[in-house]
Amino acid sequence: MPTFRIPVNIEWDGASGSPGVNVFHGRSDTDEGTDETLGDLAGMLQSFYDGIKGAFPSSLEFSFLGEATGVGDDTGEAYSADPWTVTGTAGSSYLPPALTMLVAWRTAGAGRSARGRTFLGPISGGLTDNDGTPSASTIAAIQAEVDDLISNSTNYFNGALGIYSRTQNIFRDLVSGEVPNYFAVLRSRRD
Repeated sequence: MPTFRIPVNIEWDGASGSPGVNVFHGRSDTDEGTDETLGDLAGMLQSFYDGIKGAFPSSLEFSFLGEATGVGDDTGEAYSADPWTVTGTAGSSYLPPALTMLVAWRTAGAGRSARGRTFLGPISGGLTDNDGTPSASTIAAIQAEVDDLISNSTNYFNGALGIYSRTQNIFRDLVSGEVPNYFAVLRSRRD
């Protein structure tokens, strides 16, 4: 069961912090079809980002460059699929770049190594409620895409998206994801 790291690059203009990256992990049920499986899983991620592009400024791009690298026992392996780019559609203003939407991912396992987080930002300006939290419509739109991504991954016949634990060298399939009603801040681990 090959496991691999799927990076989604994030680049934007007009605000500090660019570029960024969201890292997903995938698995293939067969050695021979890993490139095809990567293509299918990357396509699911493209659909996810395409579904949430309305929350991001028009100068922001999410892109998969067509390459994934093996993790764990598959370290050193390289896999390829068609690249893609999704561009934001929500005008040109930004919220402060440190404020991001958060997706908290869960697997069937317990403990910290069975969970993951994806920080989505910077968010387009004007997508807040009066109390300073993300707008209910933005949360609902992103949550719907999270649910679709989980469903597509769960029902895929030849692999899945999931959480990879480096310390345990275990891959666990995603089973749920939640978009909480607050902005998250991704802090550098070097600080």
